[in-house]
Amino acid sequence: VTLWPLIQVHSTILDLDSWTFNKTIEAFPYSFVKFDTNSAEFGPKQKVFKQLASNVLEQNDLLMAQVNVLPENMDLATRFQLTEKAYLPEFILFQKSAKQNSNFEVVTRYGAQFDLANLVRFLKIKTGLYIGLPGCLQDLDELAAVFFRNSGKDRQKIMRQVSDILLKMQKTRSGNGNDIISARKYLKIMESLVQNGDDFIWKEEQRLQRILQNSKMSEQKAQDLDKSLNILKSFQWKRVG
Repeated sequence: VTLWPLIQVHSTILDLDSWTFNKTIEAFPYSFVKFDTNSAEFGPKQKVFKQLASNVLEQNDLLMAQVNVLPENMDLATRFQLTEKAYLPEFILFQKSAKQNSNFEVVTRYGAQFDLANLVRFLKIKTGLYIGLPGCLQDLDELAAVFFRNSGKDRQKIMRQVSDILLKMQKTRSGNGNDIISARKYLKIMESLVQNGDDFIWKEEQRLQRILQNSKMSEQKAQDLDKSLNILKSFQWKRVG
């Protein structure tokens, strides 16, 4: 009898219980699990958690799941020391174990600021998996990483690579319109870094955040600025390793 039909799915998040928990967590290299009560199904953290799940939809090595531990599944609540409602929700990253006598390990509990950018950053650092924010492209994120670690002629070489990728997208239409817009943003950021120095990243981020906070704009415009901020973060992440 297969396990999967017995697991409830909410969008890209699996609902686990005491019976399905072990078998499911053991099936994935990494699992990021939200432990909470039934009453928190529509809270602000749940909204961000769903956004994160949508972002990792194509990442087959990472499971997004949730468990209602109070009042249900008390054995899991006790097992992971989650019996106090005041400490919920709790977000735990699990990794499939390479040890013979263990099926999975608790990697860490997430306790930083709870927003999409910080969650993606956390998962990228802890798992080594590629997880892109809206507007980001994997190939160009990787080039952004190399770009920020280098200088001078090496940066010029990477900019030519990005320019070639953009030109190929435009000629062959291998990327959709949004991908082309994103590629242009990567290239523009690189050009600005060469011209203005690495502090451009921080200054531009502050500028865009002020616009978002202080201006009335269409939803489409706000989403476009958010994507620009996400691409900027592709460069920033490399400052912290």
